[in-house]
Amino acid sequence: MITDLLGKRIGLDPTSRKFVNEIAGAQAIERESSATYVLPYPSSSGPYKVMLSGKTAGITEANLSITGRGFVAGVRNLKLKQDEAQKILLWPIGIIIGWESKQDGPTPQILVTTQSDRTQPSYRFELSSSSLSRGKDIWVELDRSKGGATDDWLSLGSNDTKRISFTVAMRRTNPDGSRNSYTQHDVSFGPENFYRMDFGKWDGKGEIRFCQAVGSVAPCTLLKNETSTPSPN
Repeated sequence: MITDLLGKRIGLDPTSRKFVNEIAGAQAIERESSATYVLPYPSSSGPYKVMLSGKTAGITEANLSITGRGFVAGVRNLKLKQDEAQKILLWPIGIIIGWESKQDGPTPQILVTTQSDRTQPSYRFELSSSSLSRGKDIWVELDRSKGGATDDWLSLGSNDTKRISFTVAMRRTNPDGSRNSYTQHDVSFGPENFYRMDFGKWDGKGEIRFCQAVGSVAPCTLLKNETSTPSPN
């Protein structure tokens, strides 16, 4: 079930178990193992709220993504149960995505990709955490400034009251087709679970500056590139 900012819905009503479409211009394309929903591009900052559950007893693994001009954002390896709805919030403007945990434990993988013209790099980001408390959110936001590539930031955060660690993997595809990868498994140096990744100034090999994103002064630290793990696919 997908709900827009005005409360209009498209998808399977959990009460009546019937398909509804209240969003003008929206349509659903059902396939054997997946479904595609074509939605109007919103004029505000969203979000679309997506509720998913499994179809059968036990745990079903699923992927969800939203695609628009120049970007793809989504969640991979969602663990779905038949009697439990997972909530994902998708902001098509600003490329923001959030996920709410239904139990203590690791999160699924949140991904964001961007495509630029051939004069600028394109990026793929993957974010996850090994532990998130039940009922708490983890989210990621990509801010690509109009001032140029060196003003690009990735914000990552959670409203969990306990300190959590983020794992971030980035792949940069350069205008000449070459690629650079960055991985950091332990973004957790601040008192709050809210950081900004200064990826626009990255040299393609070494450390990246991460800054705490709360308070009037944002302390920053350089975190090394852990390239021993596979880069994003």
